[in-house]
Amino acid sequence: MLCINTCCKYLLLTFAVLIAACSVSPSQNSEPALTAVNPKVRPPTIPQAAIDEYQTVLALIDAKEWQNAQTMLQQMQAAYPRLHSLKASLGWIYWQSGETEKAIQELQAAIDTEYLYKSDAYNYLAIIYREQGQFLRSEALYKEALGIWTGDKKLYQNLGILYELYMNRLADALAQYQQAQAIDSKDKQLNGWIKSLNRRVNK
Repeated sequence: MLCINTCCKYLLLTFAVLIAACSVSPSQNSEPALTAVNPKVRPPTIPQAAIDEYQTVLALIDAKEWQNAQTMLQQMQAAYPRLHSLKASLGWIYWQSGETEKAIQELQAAIDTEYLYKSDAYNYLAIIYREQGQFLRSEALYKEALGIWTGDKKLYQNLGILYELYMNRLADALAQYQQAQAIDSKDKQLNGWIKSLNRRVNK
């Protein structure tokens, strides 16, 4: 029930969403049409060169060449300072390569820019805190993000996972899954979670 074990497909969809809207969304289970945007932030135009460079980053990630991927993303940040979503991608790579403190710093820096078009940085950082056992910090991040991206399926879904699997708040988890279901009623996996959790809550 975890929508975080992703690699290049995860980031590829993230960047594809960003490109499609002239601006990152992190879940391979979230289709671009189902991903909410920050209504207060105007997405930047992405140069074709940045798109091409990001494809190289994805290839490096696929090969688990973390250091080379980090270096290239850092270079891209310097070249394209308005693409704040790159901070979220770099934070994700730090996390995957075991540099958790660097990941937290980078993701928090992304959040602090206040120019995020997509919810990636919040989602990644909440997952890191969750894995560290800092459940209340994780919950607070999800709630803050949902105050901005009110129609973001993956945020509701991951908050539900936090409640169900980590905090044993089953009724709250069910409510979050149902919010996600209202955005995407065709998600068979999500519908299965709801059916199973309904039985547990109402037994």
